[in-house]
Amino acid sequence: MRSDEILATSADQLGQILKGVRKDLGLTQEQLGRKVGLHQKEISKMENGMSRTSVDRLFRLLSALEFELVVRPRDSDLQGGW
Repeated sequence: MRSDEILATSADQLGQILKGVRKDLGLTQEQLGRKVGLHQKEISKMENGMSRTSVDRLFRLLSALEFELVVRPRDSDLQGGW
């Protein structure tokens, strides 16, 4: 893992990361929600791991926070051909 990567293995962890990044950028939940077209309550649910959001919404949120999603196997022996 690179030094600038942040690992999340659960919805709760991802929510805390998103919350921290949002705060580092000086955005309120309402401001971020407006930026991505989501209600403040949905942002709150995502940050608290209580939302079963769509992949599209997650990508919109990551994009607004200037983050990207990296997917890799946990087991280095896995060599996907996809």
